[in-house]
Amino acid sequence: MGMRGFCQASFQIEISSYHPHVGEEKAIVGKGGSGTVSLSNCCFRSVFCINSEISQEGIGKPRSIEDIAEMMLHLLEMGCHNINLLTQTHYFPHIVLAVNVAAGKRFWLPLVYNTCGWERLEIVKRLDRRIDT
Repeated sequence: MGMRGFCQASFQIEISSYHPHVGEEKAIVGKGGSGTVSLSNCCFRSVFCINSEISQEGIGKPRSIEDIAEMMLHLLEMGCHNINLLTQTHYFPHIVLAVNVAAGKRFWLPLVYNTCGWERLEIVKRLDRRIDT
């Protein structure tokens, strides 16, 4: 139950922060910002990572599927143009469940699956028609 993988993630999703972010490409940011959800831990382990405190040192707190859905809805209410999931591959099943819960509560924003440039083809195929990659 307390085991962690190579990326240092456990079975429970951990999130460092969520907030409107204006430091992305203009097309993603719009006027209200991109609703960035920064997920803790990362399997890429890049020595050049600008978010290493989150991605490699695991700064964040365990959250439930319902918590994540509420975060998405809160970012929608704040005027964000999308939900930008940052370094999320290892939490793929959690993300899909959270999107389903949020959609049941009238969530409609596009999702940006921010992979930092690398993703397994299997995951990209499973995201088809679910998330804007």
